[in-house]
Amino acid sequence: MHMDGTDDNCLHKAAAARIPVAAPGFELADIDGEALLFSHGRTSMHRLNASATLIWKLCDGKRTVAEIVGLISNAFSDKGGDVEGDVCKVIDELIGVGALRWRQE
Repeated sequence: MHMDGTDDNCLHKAAAARIPVAAPGFELADIDGEALLFSHGRTSMHRLNASATLIWKLCDGKRTVAEIVGLISNAFSDKGGDVEGDVCKVIDELIGVGALRWRQE
């Protein structure tokens, strides 16, 4: 993960206009009520909580980080907190495990 303010980091100022997209070979499955993200080419599996699952689904290659933050903020408006930071943390973690990448313009 790039948590040092580099261009690959979601919290970098320029990232708000970037578009995260699922990397090829990753699939989200609901197994016994749990959201599990797994890759077909590797043996990795990641359990996602409800908000991370929603963020994953919104990273469809069409929405910018700013749009995803806005949608999550509206969905969880009663929760407060640092929505942008939370969304970016999830995106950065999913990029770190290879499940997301930045769409190339």
